[in-house]
Amino acid sequence: MRSGLIKGVTLTSMLLATLQANAAVKCDYSIENEWETGFVGAIQLKNTGETLIDGWQVSWQYLDGSTVSSAWNSTFSGNSPYLASNLVWNNLIQPGETITFGIQGEKGIPNKAASTPKISGEICTREANNSAPMTSFTIIESGLDISFDASATRDADGDELTYSWDFGDETLGEGVNTEHSFSSLGSYIVTLTVSDGLVIDEHSIELNIKSLVPNQAPLASFNTIHDGLALSFNASNSSDPEGDALSYLWSFGDGTSQSGINTYHQYAAHGLYTVTLNVSDGSSNTQIRTELLVTYDGATGQHVANPFLGTTSYINPDYAKFVDASMALESAPHLQAKMAQVKQQATAVWLDRIDAIYGGEINSGRLSLEQHFDNALAQKRVGVPITVSIVVYNLPDRDCAALASNGTLNAAEGGLEIYKHDYIDTIANIAAAPRFEDLRIIAVIEPDSLPNLVTNTRVLKCGIVNSNGTYVEGVQYALSRFSRLDNVYSYLDIAHSGWLGWDTNMRGAIDLYTSVVAGVADGDMSVLDGFISNVANYTPAEEIFLPDPEFDFDGDFMGIKSSSYYEWNPVFDEKDFAQSLHAEFVAKGFPTSLAMLIDTSRNGWGASDRPTSPNEDASNEDQYVMDSKLDRRAHRGNWCNSSGAGIGARPETLPFGSTSVIQAYVWIKPPGESDGTSDASQTTPDEEGKSFDPMCSPEFTTSGGVLTGAMNGAPSAGAWFHEQFKMLVENAHPEL
Repeated sequence: MRSGLIKGVTLTSMLLATLQANAAVKCDYSIENEWETGFVGAIQLKNTGETLIDGWQVSWQYLDGSTVSSAWNSTFSGNSPYLASNLVWNNLIQPGETITFGIQGEKGIPNKAASTPKISGEICTREANNSAPMTSFTIIESGLDISFDASATRDADGDELTYSWDFGDETLGEGVNTEHSFSSLGSYIVTLTVSDGLVIDEHSIELNIKSLVPNQAPLASFNTIHDGLALSFNASNSSDPEGDALSYLWSFGDGTSQSGINTYHQYAAHGLYTVTLNVSDGSSNTQIRTELLVTYDGATGQHVANPFLGTTSYINPDYAKFVDASMALESAPHLQAKMAQVKQQATAVWLDRIDAIYGGEINSGRLSLEQHFDNALAQKRVGVPITVSIVVYNLPDRDCAALASNGTLNAAEGGLEIYKHDYIDTIANIAAAPRFEDLRIIAVIEPDSLPNLVTNTRVLKCGIVNSNGTYVEGVQYALSRFSRLDNVYSYLDIAHSGWLGWDTNMRGAIDLYTSVVAGVADGDMSVLDGFISNVANYTPAEEIFLPDPEFDFDGDFMGIKSSSYYEWNPVFDEKDFAQSLHAEFVAKGFPTSLAMLIDTSRNGWGASDRPTSPNEDASNEDQYVMDSKLDRRAHRGNWCNSSGAGIGARPETLPFGSTSVIQAYVWIKPPGESDGTSDASQTTPDEEGKSFDPMCSPEFTTSGGVLTGAMNGAPSAGAWFHEQFKMLVENAHPEL
């Protein structure tokens, strides 16, 4: 039966003589409508290559017995596998173009969700470096009735997976979780085949149903012996109530695995790893996890690939005082409790002018940079590294396209030299103090500076700093100084998907940033540890209900990226933005170790109007997008004190797994610190150089024809804004 099941998920492919060498097509299948016994589906073919495709043919197959009765916009034939090829009028697919054809059929299993097969054919793209899924499943016995759970299966690329079961008794099933009733006692080879659409992975176990008494799961236990980066693992204390023979599968938390009751593993780098042991008696599985800190002599002070791995993070006492002040203004215990949770999260220290380095009365009573570092040492646990995030934000003529966060330095008044020697050198000299060598200092460099040189050079101030090189030279100097310090990790701000997601903007950003970094140390791109997106912005990390910008809701063949909200920007969220940027930068010569960070401090959007599913009943594409997106702003360009926003995901290392380019979620913009004043009368810059920007007025209509959505009563940028903090806490997602 196993060979038959494998054939069931290996799709037929056909080579067209007219296919060009460089052609590549993304082939997708979607369910457009379904009812108890039938369904309507659509198949989309997008030319993602650079060559015209002349003629196409694709194939698909259902494992649940579903059948297709009719199709349109294609020549249709076959019977599972089905074949579809072009008509005379849609044989050509231009580069970047998507064509769609439809099908209607009957479900193989009535009253269940319509099956979604993968589309095959030589024109269908195979992603480079695709990783196979890592298949795993557990079982729960209840006599002849067995429950199967494959939710522990993982795919390093984050691909959507399909699950096909062979129960060993000539019956099949599908789905991540399923149940099956066997007709008699006996031994069965149960095989799960998981496909990511490109490759499959199998996992089989022998299921022995010896009696109608449910099998008892084994007991899992293990201990470890450390020898630097080398660890020995022993699971001999594991046991089984029925005395069944056991098998052991280890996952070491660094992307590797091994089997056996005793095993040995050598880690490549020190850090905090989650080790998982799965013990199986052939029928049931028990899984246990533990976190192990792997370190070695002399590890502290070294520059590591992922500074967040295996660390704690600095809790800023200044931020905690602001939270305490807000807690004192609220009487509801549940709200106070939520605010108290936020106080325990790591937030960045903003050095938005020279005075901020020294603290005290000249910086609203805040700690100096040196005091922050000393506090971090006091918080540091023995043997565990600690990260401290700082924001380097003081370029001359800063924030050239807005007014809310202008700074105190002016290039025409010698500001660049002041920036280099009184600001950057001072920060670097403090970080270089021997007592701080065990800190991991995360330097977020100049939010919004270089992105303004990509898109806003028509603004007078931005045109000037572009022509005189102020931003570029300042950023290069900061990178040069920090790259000499092993305890400093430099991350350049790179705006967000709603700003640089368009193809033209992204290409411009790639070229500019590559030129800037290459100019620091004669092309040595390792002077930069990575990039950070969404700093002080509100874009979701994932638009979970709008995963495909090419999805054609209304049949206009243009995809939902053409909606008035996305305005043909094909990048909807920060995860896709980070992944796209990483691929482009590596192609430009950056090392593959280049890391991406995402600021999630205010992108939770957890209010009551947060959608729980896509609005399939929308009357048009714009309504579908507006009702289905998590980002509740009226326009993605609304950046100031956005009403309805909520705290986002908590700081987390490797939120998408160890193989993802996204190194961590971080909180760079402390929730509750204002983006800018809403007071229209503040037209003269204050002592920090900040003044009123129309985007911070709730009454201002933007160039996009919508209101800003800004909150009223906001103080100057960086000042504490209690009402905003309260809103962010109440709307947090995940909830506090």
